[in-house]
Amino acid sequence: MPKTDIKIKLKIERFNKRLRKMRENATNKNPLTGKVAIVMHKDVMDHFKRETGPDIRWQALRLSTVKRRRKGSQEILQDTGLLRASIMLKNTKTTASVFTNLKYAKIHNEGGRTPHGVKIPQRKFLWISKDAMKLIGKMVGKFHIGER
Repeated sequence: MPKTDIKIKLKIERFNKRLRKMRENATNKNPLTGKVAIVMHKDVMDHFKRETGPDIRWQALRLSTVKRRRKGSQEILQDTGLLRASIMLKNTKTTASVFTNLKYAKIHNEGGRTPHGVKIPQRKFLWISKDAMKLIGKMVGKFHIGER
């Protein structure tokens, strides 16, 4: 009989440990939001690699744009690499985000006209894919039940 008591005690200790971890996870979200921000950042970097927005591939560069480029590259939004390199991630206890501070990023992400009247097509790069959202959902679920 003593073995049974020990087994029950071990199970209760594991349960209590898991319960403490769940309580801790409910108040301290830094580990979770940090991991979520990394997934988001990798996803945005993948958009540059694949040259895709949420629904379609980015519009191809005009020939005049390709001729003006430093290396004659046809990679979209990646002439100097500054825009892609400017994508940063941030997390707090309750939020995860990816962003850029470059002035010209918004017009490329949303499309529109420059102050000089040049039309820039929308080439959305700051968005999160369905696959990344599914992964984030799984991460959140595991986090809240105490798994890492």
